Order: sequence, then structure tokens, then C-alpha cells
Amino acid sequence: MLKPTNAIPLKARLFRALSDEPRLTVLEQLGAGERRVSDLAADLGLSQSAVSTHLSSLLAAGAVERRAEGRSAFYGLAHPSVETLLAAAE
Repeated sequence: MLKPTNAIPLKARLFRALSDEPRLTVLEQLGAGERRVSDLAADLGLSQSAVSTHLSSLLAAGAVERRAEGRSAFYGLAHPSVETLLAAAE
């Protein structure tokens, strides 16, 4: 029998975040490098509010990281393994 570990809730959050098609699209875009919410919204045809919500879920799941620069916030993949996971899903 498997024993629960502290990593299980984080893994569950990650896979829950990855189960949403628009969030996967956001991650695919971030595979090319850091982006701002406004850039992602324009490229994906989504509202900035929707992109921010998706990024918030991905941030909580540990899939992306946020970097502030002046008044802008840039989002990128938290670790190269996220891109590896997406490639493996192909």
C-alpha cells in the first residue's frame, strides 16, 4: 500500500492544473520564454483576466514562476522538467 507523502498534494495540484486546455496552451507559450499577461492574452485571444486566472493556478501548482520587473510581471516555466512533461505528453 502506498503511503501518502507531503508531495502528493502538490502533485495533485499540478495535474489538476494541467488538465485544463487553456492552461496547457499558456504553458506551451511559456516554453518559448518569459511572457507578460498582456502578451499572452493577445497571442491566445483570451482576456487578461482569464490569462491571469490560469497563471495563478499554474503558479500555485508550481508549474510557473513569476518575476517582477518595474511595474511588469513576467511569467516563465518554473523548471525545465515542465517542458519535458509537456513533450512526453505528445
